[in-house]
Amino acid sequence: MNRLQLSSALLSSLSMMILPSASARAEVTWTADLGTTGVGIHAGIPLASQYGLSARVGINYLGGYKFKKNTRQVAYDLKASLRTIDALLDWHPAQNGFRLTSGLIYNNNVVDGIGVPSRSTTFAFENSTYSTNQVGRLVGQIDFRTIAPYFGVGWQSPDNGRGWSVSSDLGVMYQGSPRTTLAFSGCTLPGAGCRFLADALGPPLAAESRRLNDELREYRYFPVLRVGLSYRF
Repeated sequence: MNRLQLSSALLSSLSMMILPSASARAEVTWTADLGTTGVGIHAGIPLASQYGLSARVGINYLGGYKFKKNTRQVAYDLKASLRTIDALLDWHPAQNGFRLTSGLIYNNNVVDGIGVPSRSTTFAFENSTYSTNQVGRLVGQIDFRTIAPYFGVGWQSPDNGRGWSVSSDLGVMYQGSPRTTLAFSGCTLPGAGCRFLADALGPPLAAESRRLNDELREYRYFPVLRVGLSYRF
């Protein structure tokens, strides 16, 4: 089962779990939110009101977020696409708007990157001299663990039954260490130079993947900050 099939199945099963009947649907609170996970929509429903328990499920998306990273020898232009599905359990310990949240997130966050040598140098190959620019560029993709735990706090203003309210979330998703795959693209060396280079640079390429992973280790803990506008029908 690929990621798209898994996400569809997960969203379907979670929707059935929190929307079991027409009477329950009348208590659903829909929230449109915006934050570090992108734009999203969540559906929430009380589970055990006497204990302050409720559940939420939602989807989030942010595309094309660009940033830069450098290793010792390569400068990278990176573009992140964030795609997540939340399954969250909220507990209101004081029976008011404050909530503690835990849950699992289906994590389809990926980062695409293009890397070029940070310094242009020359090297000899078959009695000729070439520039590192002729080697081409590094292209790669970085992803993270598929299922990520989430812990946080938040606030949901009282809605007094039907109507509008505001909400917020502050927490962290643990998406694990990054996993980088790199390859060469755009090599212009003559003859069999590109094929020879790909074979010869296999171990250095693996080492460069590890260096880029180290540069991105800070993202294993992904901060979640969201504000939302909610409505209960």
